[in-house]
Amino acid sequence: MKKIILLLSVFLLHKIGVAQDTIMKRNGDRIIAKVTEVNTTEIKYKKFNFQDGPVYIEKKFDIESITYSTGLKERFEREKLPTTDYYKAPQRDPDYYGGPVGQSPSNKITEFGSKYNYQNRRIGERELHNVLMSTNDKHIMGLVQSAKEAHGLQFIGFAGIPLGIAAVYCLAASQMSTTSAYNSQTGGYTYSNPNQNGLQAASAICAVIGFGCPIASTVFKYRKASLNREAIQLYNQKY
Repeated sequence: MKKIILLLSVFLLHKIGVAQDTIMKRNGDRIIAKVTEVNTTEIKYKKFNFQDGPVYIEKKFDIESITYSTGLKERFEREKLPTTDYYKAPQRDPDYYGGPVGQSPSNKITEFGSKYNYQNRRIGERELHNVLMSTNDKHIMGLVQSAKEAHGLQFIGFAGIPLGIAAVYCLAASQMSTTSAYNSQTGGYTYSNPNQNGLQAASAICAVIGFGCPIASTVFKYRKASLNREAIQLYNQKY
């Protein structure tokens, strides 16, 4: 009985092994897949372990050979790059995956203005941080955490608005008279503000801090961008 089970297991494993297609890329990458289409410019396939998933596309130019489940091996000669018409955006269908025709998703992250390119799509800073944190790399995660802190502190510039208003208010209040006294020499009353010096000092402090807030905001914004850039560079080196 054990021998029969063993033979059946070997037979099933053999069937599973030969049912897959193997795509060899010129850069040495091997893709275990189920090839669905090979045409003059591209190769379409589904991942062998996820055949209900999306259709992936590779440029035929980048493929060295395909070993089919039947044992047949097809080699592809390196040809000239296709014309620009080859890169026109494809007609989307429900199971299409990727960017331009023949361009496989890239895990590299590049900056694009205030956004980032990742896997042939544009992502924002929050999604960027999610991608970086998913690596569970302590160095990368530390940089991301510092970038998040700098992101929060960059809004300190808005504090300059109420501080500026407070500075103007204190300065105006210091000029107002709050007490009066009779002057026998002039025969009239003199008016003074006993809190004048304190209000003027408060006005000066609010003005200095209010002026410094936008500067601090710019510094934190620059630090956030620098930390994000360092984390991306480290991510691209490792992944």
